[in-house]
Amino acid sequence: MISNKELAVELTLFKKYGLSENKVARLAGVSQKTIIRWKKGKNSPSNLANQKFQQVLDLFNKLEEVFENEGKAKEWLATPSDSLNGKAPIDILKNEANNIETILTLLTRLEWGIPD
Repeated sequence: MISNKELAVELTLFKKYGLSENKVARLAGVSQKTIIRWKKGKNSPSNLANQKFQQVLDLFNKLEEVFENEGKAKEWLATPSDSLNGKAPIDILKNEANNIETILTLLTRLEWGIPD
């Protein structure tokens, strides 16, 4: 289970890559108000919300593992990909919350040296 302190750190990570709390909430399948309540310690994520939030976190942790620096990671996120029908990974994440696994797969391929 994600603690309130961990949540604050993780939200900072997401913000660094251009995802607002609202976008993160949408990816995790909860409202922005729910994220705010979690941060304030007023309640904790349900198991399902925690699992979805963990998927988002795993994605951004993988992003930091694969790329040497934040600049390269941001560039990759913003670059259209043939594997995503010409869309950039960040656009997929912002607009299509169910594609986290697709982006994780692309990152894993890059990690193994398999080009887009």
